[in-house]
Amino acid sequence: MNLTSFLNKVDQTIEKYGREELLQVIHEIARTLPESKRTDFLNQINLNAGNINRTEKTVIEVIIWRKLKKEKSI
Repeated sequence: MNLTSFLNKVDQTIEKYGREELLQVIHEIARTLPESKRTDFLNQINLNAGNINRTEKTVIEVIIWRKLKKEKSI
């Protein structure tokens, strides 16, 4: 599945989730990560990490941004 299709399916799935449900999903993803990927994951969710100047957004940042944007427009 390409990235656009994947993100559309993710958006459709999480658009009905509230804050607590989103936190549970993120926690579950973190819980199941192999140890070798944990540092990268923390860097993705830590918006204050020193790599904020990059132009690409991580999938998690995009998901959270879209969710917050949608909640503000309601």
